[in-house]
Amino acid sequence: MIYTYTCPKCGDFAHNCTLSAYKPSVKCPSCKKMAERNLMADCESIISVVDATPKTLGSVADRNSDRRSVDERHDTFMKHNAYRFKKPNLPKGMEPLNRPGIDT
Repeated sequence: MIYTYTCPKCGDFAHNCTLSAYKPSVKCPSCKKMAERNLMADCESIISVVDATPKTLGSVADRNSDRRSVDERHDTFMKHNAYRFKKPNLPKGMEPLNRPGIDT
């Protein structure tokens, strides 16, 4: 991870180390004085990376739907609604019911 430290003489610098090797203060690479960790600088870099848009199931579905072509959306619609367009197998002499709004 990259941590930001502040040297009293040189100012801010970044220090790369593993989580297990982390120390709250390290030597400045320029002047060799002890530098303290600058938590505010680390927080600012984290905040600028975070996406503030809300993540709901509906927003994700809308985004994914917008990425698909018209043909893909039509194919999915037909796959999920094929039963509505299929003629029922009825015995001789019987007719399907007319469902207003669906069969018209």
